[in-house]
Amino acid sequence: MVANSKAALLTSMEKDYIAGIELDVRLTKDKKVVVFHNFLIDDTKHRIRKISSLTFKEIQAYRIGKKEKEQVPLLESVLACISSNKKILIEIKEESSDYQDILDAVYQVIKQYPELTIYICSFHYELLKAFQRQHPNYRVGLIIGFMINMDHLNHPFDFTSIPMSMIDHWDFRKETFVWTVNNPSDIKKLYQKTTRANVITDEAYALNDVIKNSISALPDSHH
Repeated sequence: MVANSKAALLTSMEKDYIAGIELDVRLTKDKKVVVFHNFLIDDTKHRIRKISSLTFKEIQAYRIGKKEKEQVPLLESVLACISSNKKILIEIKEESSDYQDILDAVYQVIKQYPELTIYICSFHYELLKAFQRQHPNYRVGLIIGFMINMDHLNHPFDFTSIPMSMIDHWDFRKETFVWTVNNPSDIKKLYQKTTRANVITDEAYALNDVIKNSISALPDSHH
């Protein structure tokens, strides 16, 4: 299934070895919040366009994924199908400094689902500051990457999301999500440092046994 597709996200939430999902959202021309990672969209029948330049109806003409059978879903259509209390990490994608529209639109969606465990994150520091100020009841976190937000390591947000390559330089005092953890050696290295991190992986099923074995192999004082 397609990552960030509605089918893939909902199927993941049903797996007992998956503690939550991570998804990316963007704003369409007509202010709809869609679940989509890339800045641009295209397929074999349509030319490359910016997500922000298309209405949601126009985006529905596109098919995503290798077999091009999936449509881009609305965030609301995904959340409406979730009844679990597992974590839902929503990354707000916005490259410009004009971010208030997407903040308002995302909030209008997520406020309908107070029973869900929603985390809001972004690479966009000022966007997060605004969201935290306007909606303090939500958990907000900064994504830090290579040469991105390195000047905000000591930030005021609730949690942090970092790549696997940064774990040797991170103290894990705040709740932390670690991404690009996709092989057994990464799991073993991470769990030698901490068992408290949330793991973001494309290989949840394959790594499930590795995670359990890595934890059980640690001294009791590390659990």
